[in-house]
Amino acid sequence: MDIPESDPQSLRQIGLRLFQQGRLPEAAAHLEAAAAAFATADATLQRHETLNDLGVVYRVQRNWAAAAAALDEAAAGFAAAGDVGRQGMALANRGDVYAGQRQRQPAAECYSQAAALLAQAGDRARQSQALRALSLHHLRQGHWWMAMTLMEQSLARRPRLGPGGWLLRGLLRLALRLWAGGSSGRL
Repeated sequence: MDIPESDPQSLRQIGLRLFQQGRLPEAAAHLEAAAAAFATADATLQRHETLNDLGVVYRVQRNWAAAAAALDEAAAGFAAAGDVGRQGMALANRGDVYAGQRQRQPAAECYSQAAALLAQAGDRARQSQALRALSLHHLRQGHWWMAMTLMEQSLARRPRLGPGGWLLRGLLRLALRLWAGGSSGRL
């Protein structure tokens, strides 16, 4: 695909818009061009953000190797920059790649690391998402106790929890308390 020259930020925005429209090959091409342009401009943070976006596009395309490479590079770049929030996002996306490949243990490790980094960054909403993904992982494994515990933690970290969320959280806490033998201690 021939992409006319443009500034890297515009290329990235076009790529993201194409992704939202479901035009994945075009989105990938624009994001690849943006990442290359950011590298040429020595804008490493923007390059790693773009690689994270590109990894998500590749994951949706089921291009596992390209997704893994882009997300691993993004996570390493964010770690080198000391940006734990973005590193956590990249690791959560990497966990999604592992999950898509049915590699359960590496997926769980990525989600767990992502949740810890996002907590460190104070990003409760994304931490909640990582914990929910980890909960679903344990649910699929038949680890009910851990799945319910993680889901309750996920709900506790959501910034805005509606009435249904409060009800679900209360039911989870009740079930966990009953499962633990009826102890009256707080969870």
